[in-house]
Amino acid sequence: MTPPSSVTVPIQTITVEANLPADHAGCATVVQSPPSQEQVRAAEAVFSQQDREANAALGLLGIWTSTVLLHDLALEHFWSSKGEEEEEAKRRKVVPNLSEAE
Repeated sequence: MTPPSSVTVPIQTITVEANLPADHAGCATVVQSPPSQEQVRAAEAVFSQQDREANAALGLLGIWTSTVLLHDLALEHFWSSKGEEEEEAKRRKVVPNLSEAE
């Protein structure tokens, strides 16, 4: 039986077809020419654009995280409930005045 010359693999809703090399071409070495200047510029443009987008996304995430943290810290520092104020007033009354004790 001869091996198939191509294989079809279904992936969700897309079908990908891969051509298998012939038996005698399986060990052949393929030599490619170096990329042209236009190809190099196109590749650099694609990857440099992704870096800028990634940096912008990370910057926005950092700004959002810092504002959430600052909001929590501000609430903790400036906001107090009536119960906390009453407890602090009781503590002040309970602490004896050293000048009166003498």
